[in-house]
Amino acid sequence: MSEETVTTTEVAQALIDHTRLTNDGKCSCGFQGRLGESFTAHQAEALAEAGLLRDQAVIDERDMLKRGGAELGRQIDHYLTWVLDATGMHHLIDEDGDGDWELVWEQLAEMGRARAASETEATR
Repeated sequence: MSEETVTTTEVAQALIDHTRLTNDGKCSCGFQGRLGESFTAHQAEALAEAGLLRDQAVIDERDMLKRGGAELGRQIDHYLTWVLDATGMHHLIDEDGDGDWELVWEQLAEMGRARAASETEATR
């Protein structure tokens, strides 16, 4: 068996084990799928910590994904804050972002319809 095959087998088994632990809530890394985190980047991190991630290009890709995920999460957080500010429905969403987002989005849509109707009336 070649070294590449053994490494691929080790990596595959590490990913399977780590996914199982994460799904069962038993992973010691504490991954909870927070907004902006890429599970793929998280898996790469787990492989790196296990010493199974050796390719610098893959490590660089992992780091890029982590930065991109963090930036995406930051931007989405800003957009959601703007939506809550526009609708005034902060009371429906808790600090963790859980709550009745459907009602918030419905309120935003209604505001858009009201604005469009108002602009239509103004042009008549």
